[in-house]
Amino acid sequence: MLLGRYSGTFDGMLGAKNAIEYKILIQIIYWSIAWLLIIVLSGNPSTYLFQIKHGLFAFVGIAAIITLNYLILFPKFFIPKKYVLFTLGGVVASLLIVLLVNEVQEGVWPRPEPPDFRNRRMPARALERARVNAQFVRSTFQAIPILLAYLGSTLIEMVQIANQREKESILLKNKSMDAEMKFLKSQINPHFLFNAINNIYSQSVLKSDDAPQNLLKLSKMLRYMLYECNTDRISLKKEIEYIQNYVELFMLKDSRGMNVKLNLPKAESKIKVAPLLFIPFIENAFKHSQVEDLGKGWITINMDLKSTQLNFSVENSIPLYPTQRDQVGGIGLKNVIRRFELLYPGRHEITISSNEIKYSVLLTLELDE
Repeated sequence: MLLGRYSGTFDGMLGAKNAIEYKILIQIIYWSIAWLLIIVLSGNPSTYLFQIKHGLFAFVGIAAIITLNYLILFPKFFIPKKYVLFTLGGVVASLLIVLLVNEVQEGVWPRPEPPDFRNRRMPARALERARVNAQFVRSTFQAIPILLAYLGSTLIEMVQIANQREKESILLKNKSMDAEMKFLKSQINPHFLFNAINNIYSQSVLKSDDAPQNLLKLSKMLRYMLYECNTDRISLKKEIEYIQNYVELFMLKDSRGMNVKLNLPKAESKIKVAPLLFIPFIENAFKHSQVEDLGKGWITINMDLKSTQLNFSVENSIPLYPTQRDQVGGIGLKNVIRRFELLYPGRHEITISSNEIKYSVLLTLELDE
């Protein structure tokens, strides 16, 4: 992940190298300052110079373990989830760096032995044991900043990678949602448009005074579908106007009229909803109710708005002999529900029921404030 974020081009490789070098430098500075503060805050003012002089070798160890961690241990073992090898490699590398730092330090600035060590009257075995214990204490003191830098730099990089993955996940989810939304909106049944055009053409041939007005309604619907819907939210007022035009143009199919009851509220422009949110249920009612049968076919559409809660219902008759379904267009119930899950997660409830004579859909929706 750390190395895979960069492209394979020369510029990408150069950018990756510079980014890693910058991270290493920042981590070395950060943990060196942290260790220096620990020395100052926990030490005796009279021994600051001595502690800092010998602490310079700890800074070398910090630089070595951080560089090794970023270049080898983390990308080679932690990223591929080889956690055991990562832990063992870190411990072994830290111990080797501690031993090397101690050897170099003793060769450059050897620590003076305490007075008791120079007391030759001490037994040789006791003197050697005291020296070993002192060496162990010094090694432990040198190991603390190195292990601290190793664990701290690992934790920081883990947090950075987790944040990066979360951002990538959100971006991918948004892109997927946007693509899915465009796909769902593109599946509106085209048969309605063809029928509306044919009906308006018939009115034009008969020189009906309603033809220009109906043509204007169809023009508004097309503009709404093709241009105004290319956004996450649209005015509920425009959505209601679209539903009204849809129903009125559909009813041109029969000059005798149809048993359709439409009750829609007068919404303010500031109330927003997702575009084309209700039309799939209405389209489904017109498709399967045989509303053209004036004796038995009927449709009832209601919408009620109270504050930020919207209640929408569609009921239609179920014919004795269902008509054959269209093979083209239509979103389908699964996709309709999926769309609500994407747009209003946890803020909607859809209840669908049917019996021998009626099919009904009840939608409760909590709108954006």
